[in-house]
Amino acid sequence: MPFLKTIINDNSKIGLWEINESMFKIAEIAEKLDEKIPKNFTSTKRKKEWVCTRALLKEISGQSKIFYDSSGSPKIYEKFISISHSKKIVAIILSDKNCAIDVQEISEKSKVLLSKFSNKKNLNKKESTTVWSTKECIFKLHKTKKINFKNDIAVETNNIQKNNKVFAVYNNHTYTLNMFTFKKHIIVYL
Repeated sequence: MPFLKTIINDNSKIGLWEINESMFKIAEIAEKLDEKIPKNFTSTKRKKEWVCTRALLKEISGQSKIFYDSSGSPKIYEKFISISHSKKIVAIILSDKNCAIDVQEISEKSKVLLSKFSNKKNLNKKESTTVWSTKECIFKLHKTKKINFKNDIAVETNNIQKNNKVFAVYNNHTYTLNMFTFKKHIIVYL
């Protein structure tokens, strides 16, 4: 089964799903969930993400319906939700308070693009992936399009990943984010 893991801590629950289904299986899952894949989705990748996200939500919360607010952020009844996906993993966090999650595959891409989203230099690919994922979490938490990743969010890189914590500053507020590595991915959440 592609459902991988549930992590429960504090007031949150995280679910992880590995996307490895055939399109035939995706159609079966969608039918079982009574969900219709939007017709405007032409990409197989997008269809799989959409269905697997709803299947994971059903697995960890008992519901599969997701709504979106005016900023495009996902919403469900009675909980806060944040969703992220890479090519291979869907991650969802549910919480009693505002939350955010990001999953990124550890790759050279974040290292190559580092100068686009950070003023830091000489980070290895795991560190640069963690910085990117941390900034994505801050962005998702604030649900605004007016954040400049490179200049507005500072990520402490001296002790990055120490005790599975990442520290960031945005808008004069310090955030302590949780992180872990799973199947060659960085997952950061708060």
